[in-house]
Parts: sequence; structure tokens; C-alpha cells
Amino acid sequence: RIPAQSAEVYIKAFERIENPERYMRANFDSREEKKVNADLIKANMAEIHLHRDWAPPNKIKEYRKGVSIRGDKSSLFYLSTTEGDFNIYQNLMSLPALSPLPILSPLSNSAILAYRFQFVESYQHPTHGRVLRIKFRGRQVSNATFSGEIHLVDTSFYASRIELNIPPHLMAEYHAMKLIQNYRINQDSLIFIDSQRFVYENKAGSIRYYGETKVQYDSVKINPTFPKRHFGLELSRTEQEAYERDSSYWNKVRVQPLLAIEKKFVNQSDSIKRVRTSDRYLDSLEAITNKVSFRSLVLEGQEFRDRRKGIDMAFQPLWLFYQPWWPGGGRLLFANRIKKTFDSKREVQLLPNLSYGILNKDLRGSVALNTLYDPYKRKRVFIQAGRDFGLINPFAAYIDLFRRDNFYQHNHLTVYHRQEIVNGLFLRITGEISDRQSIADFEFSPSGDSLFENNTPTDFNSHLAIFGRIRLSYTPFQKYISEPKQKIILGSKWPTFSVEYKRAIPNLFGSSIDYDYLEYRIEHAFPWGTAGNSEIRATSGSFMGRNNVSLIDYRYQRRGDDFLFTPPMYAFQTLDSTFNTFNRYYEVHYRHHFNGALINKIPFMKYFQMYESVGANLLYAPERRNLFFVEAYAGVDKLIKLWRERFKIGLYYCIGYSNLFEQPRSFFKINFEFYNRSKNSW
Repeated sequence: RIPAQSAEVYIKAFERIENPERYMRANFDSREEKKVNADLIKANMAEIHLHRDWAPPNKIKEYRKGVSIRGDKSSLFYLSTTEGDFNIYQNLMSLPALSPLPILSPLSNSAILAYRFQFVESYQHPTHGRVLRIKFRGRQVSNATFSGEIHLVDTSFYASRIELNIPPHLMAEYHAMKLIQNYRINQDSLIFIDSQRFVYENKAGSIRYYGETKVQYDSVKINPTFPKRHFGLELSRTEQEAYERDSSYWNKVRVQPLLAIEKKFVNQSDSIKRVRTSDRYLDSLEAITNKVSFRSLVLEGQEFRDRRKGIDMAFQPLWLFYQPWWPGGGRLLFANRIKKTFDSKREVQLLPNLSYGILNKDLRGSVALNTLYDPYKRKRVFIQAGRDFGLINPFAAYIDLFRRDNFYQHNHLTVYHRQEIVNGLFLRITGEISDRQSIADFEFSPSGDSLFENNTPTDFNSHLAIFGRIRLSYTPFQKYISEPKQKIILGSKWPTFSVEYKRAIPNLFGSSIDYDYLEYRIEHAFPWGTAGNSEIRATSGSFMGRNNVSLIDYRYQRRGDDFLFTPPMYAFQTLDSTFNTFNRYYEVHYRHHFNGALINKIPFMKYFQMYESVGANLLYAPERRNLFFVEAYAGVDKLIKLWRERFKIGLYYCIGYSNLFEQPRSFFKINFEFYNRSKNSW
């Protein structure tokens, strides 16, 4: 029995980097920096002190009282108890920060079918008495299982200690991970965690990262009285003062003394911090950054910084100066970024992007102003004005996207504001003035423009359009973590519901476009236990009134791409043509990720880290001769680890059928997907 409990938790994570010369490449010109770097230990470290409340089955609330980060924390594991519930007394252990599949516990109801157990020895414990040491490993027919040991108290039959090896083939981020977890039991036979120790390893080329996280639970109170509605959607909170704790605070709360290498690293990192925060050192870094060199000017892009004024500027490299692929021949591009950071951490970005056409002698481009003025509520204002090229169908297949019949001249002013009103409810309001003109009178280049097919520009009457757009999206019971200046959204077991209304306003400043468009959307991701996880996206929309609709404002249905497996939650794979819909359509995308649940049952296949998935897409468009289109696909992806990046390359077989097709269409396609480390998802 695991009861409700509260505890003071101390976490210390330390990661040592071997062969760090490539990892720490930098040009240090100051003598102080070179002096500090003598015999420098290359490592990353974090210390966390928090109060944790927990109640069955999985209610949690933590308040982080102290946070100290030295170096890069991105690969340090378990800096918050929200990163995983390692309760071995539950049937399935859900560890989204490590594995896409939940892992079957060796103490689950069906463990005898999934695991092989072996008695190793027994020994006498000074407190528990006789303890049985039992080794376990997964059977070949099971995929998501641990290996390790259980130390079982002979008289009370509870696990005083457990060692779990996380299956490497299930982890995208780490190459090895081991958990050593110790339990305590009180006089009422109630169990609670005493300590945890995570030992993990990672690789990036010839660089090795060896990490260890120790977690100690103290001042444990069993079955405390929690206030009403104590456990809510906020799982963790950190105030600004937690990041400002001094050494005396850590000396007081540190329940595990620092090792010699950790002490040396702390002293060195503090020395480096003093050097790196000095004006002399910061001035030297700015001088290096602002220095014009061949590498910065031609290859990487030139930067300019003035930390005292909070100004950061970046200019494009010269190799991007000439761009031959735009309509009407090559263009000279001038793109840069200017960012201003205030003391309150609010940022304002100015993004000028201008180009000059050599053949048509025309100046085009846009200037955008973007500010996130309230990171916690995600309040953002975006303003953009420009005279540039627009895409008639921005969702066209890749091979059609840059054909000259898909371009038009676009003079526009766009303003939008987005914010979270209440938890999970987001509102975005957009206003736009758009002057559209054909590029039929352009002079085209016989070299660059001839690279594409269907290069006869689309000719249409010039017109002015003014739009207003409102979008609401709501995710019920959205869980989150509160940081001093931001909110980290963790998701919900409920779908996200969205509605978007767009109105083209006629007879205002000469505008002629006149229509109303309304669209609904539901998006959801949900697990299927050890069988993987699914995601579904359903959309339906229609023009409610369309007195005058430009072809630029059509709602297009995108055809499939040749050879490439387009992200299937947003596109079709075997649809034979792109077309528009005015009346209501119904579009559904479903994909199930087995995450190795099937293929890893084949002997030795788990070592190749391959992931299979299947899915189906559906489109119903009554106005197009009552079109009913359905397709299915199945394929396998191979995980590729390149330095610290993770991506998948796969091969998929797709087959589709429509009541308008003469026969089903089928193709093999290649898939590319990148791993999002911040969200632990693909």
C-alpha cells in the first residue's frame, strides 16, 4: 500500500563530459579565461530543493524552493518529480521523458508472463532481517520490459530495493539508463520511496556523457491532510527567489555531500562565472562577436551586440546574397534581425527582409515587428508590412509550390494578437489589408524560371481585400508547470477543440472581396498501453457566404507528394490532384505509433531501434461529385543518432481509393521526422 504523502526532496544531477575539446570549441582571448580553463573539468550540474505532495493514484504538486544550474541542463535527467512515476507497484510505468511506450512493471499482475525470475541469494539486513535477492529479465516475446534486480524482504514481502535497467531500444535520447530505488515501510505497512539514483550515458560522436542523478526524500509525512482542491492542473511551481539562493542555503539543505570532482567543478564554475560576468571579459566577447571576418561575413552571417543597450543584431551571410529561384530572375537579398532585450526580460524583434530584382529592377520585401510581452500568458503582438511575393496556394504539394502559376504580387499589412485567456483557452485576433496583383506583366528569366513546369503566371484582376479573423482553441484540464517568467504546458488527456472564423469585409477603402468562412477542428493524442499511442485530427469547414472569393482565398485540398511521405496528420499521400472546396468538407487523419511493440518481438530486431506505424486518412467533399476518398499506409522508421540530434528515416507503403478513381493508387514513400527534445516527441 502506497499512501498519500508529503516530503522534502533534494535532487543533485551531475554529468561528466569526456573528450570535451570539440564540445567546448570557443575562442577565448582574455587571459583570465585561459587561466581559469587550466585543467578545467567539463561537466554540467544541477541542484534542486523542493517540497512534494503526492496522493494516489497519480496526483502530484511540487513547489521548487531552490534551483541551481551550472552548465547545460538539457541532458540532465529528473530535475523534477513530474518527469516520471517510478512506482513499481503499478502494472504499467508511464515514463514519457524516456520511452514512448509504457513499460510493464516486474511486480505487475501479468509479470509472470512477461518476465523470467531467478533467485540469486539471500542476505541479512540490519533492519529488515532476511532479504531475498531476485534477478529478472524480459522474455523474448515481450518488448517493453525492464531487466534488473528486486530485493524482497522475506517476512513482509515488500521490495526494499529495486534496480531497473531501461531498455535502450525504447529510448531516443539516452544510450543507457539505470535506476536504483530504495523503499521504506512504516509500522502500518505503508510504503514510500526513500531515495533514487539514476545512472545514464549518452554519446555524440567521439564525446561521451556520463550522468548521475541522486534523489533523497526526507521529512516524509504519511497521509497528511491536504487542503481542498490542493491538487490541480499546476503540477509544479518555481518562484524567482528559487534561482537566487546563495551557498549558505545549499550548505543547509544539501543532504548529500558533494564529491571531490563536484566540489572542484562548483569552484571552477563559480570562478568562470566571476570572469564571464566581468566587464572586461564581456567586452572582449563582444569584440570577438562584432569583429568582421571572412567566416562571419561570407559563411555564417555577421553579428553585432551591445549588451549595455540590450541590442543584438544578425545579418545574413553573403553566400545567400544572390537567390536565383524567385520569379522574374535572380534577386539580391538583404535579411537581418534586430532584437532589443529589456531588464524585465521582455523582448522586441524587428525583422527586415528586403530583396532587389535584377531583371525587373523592383524592390520587394517585408518588415515585421514581433514582441512577446507576457511570456506566462503567452501574450504576443505581431505586426508585418510588406510588398513581396505571395503564394496562391501555400499548401500546394512541394513540386507545385514554386511553379510560377502559384505566385502573385502581395502588398499587405498584417496585425495579430494572441494570448491565453484562462488555462487552456487561447484567443488569436488577426486583421489584414491585402492588395493582390498578378505577375503576368513580369519579365521572366529563361534560366531560373525554366527550372519549373506550368510557368504561365496566373492572370487575375487586381483587387484589395480586408480581413478579420478570430480563432479560439481550448484544451480542457490542461496541466502545466509554472516558472518565474513562463508557463510550460504539459498537455491533457482531453482533446483540443478549435474554431476559426474569417470575414472578408467589402466596400471598406475600396475592398472587393466578400465572404465568411468557418472551420472546426479537433486534435487529440492518446496512449494504448504497451501497444503504442495514437493521434487523430478532424477538420470541417465551409464558406457560409461567398459573394466574391478570390482564388487566393480558396480552401485547397492538397494532393500527395511524389516519393516523399508528407506529415500525414496534415496531408494526404495518394490524392491525385489539388482542388478547392467551397461547401462543407470533412477531413480526418489518424495515425497509430506502435513504437516497436510489434517489430521488436522479432528476435534481435530491437537492437536496430526501428519504429512501425500505420494510419488512415479520409476526405468527404459532397460538392465534388460526392467525392469520398480514403487511404491507408504502413511503414517502418529507423532511428538515427547524429551527434546530439535524433531523427528517423523510414519507408512507407501507401494505398488510396476514391469513388472517382478508376482503380486504387499505391506508392512507396520515404519519411523524415525530427525529434523534439523539449516535448519528448516526434
